[in-house]
Amino acid sequence: MFSKGRFESSAKNQIRGIVTEIDKKGPVVEISTDVNGTLFKGMLTKSSFENLDIEIGKETYLIFKSLNVRVLDSYTIHKEN
Repeated sequence: MFSKGRFESSAKNQIRGIVTEIDKKGPVVEISTDVNGTLFKGMLTKSSFENLDIEIGKETYLIFKSLNVRVLDSYTIHKEN
């Protein structure tokens, strides 16, 4: 979940970061956020994205339950030749 600020929630993990990339993919928007040098990616519906007024370079809060997190050491994108 993304937010403009901290708030009470059953999700105890709330961290602040800076939006570095926005990728609109049909009905959803993928947002990349830098939190002290660690990249976090999350998705929002287009309407939630617009309501939160998220922009590259702006501060945002990431709110999540630990069970909803996947840690990736590295990944490769394969292109078809």
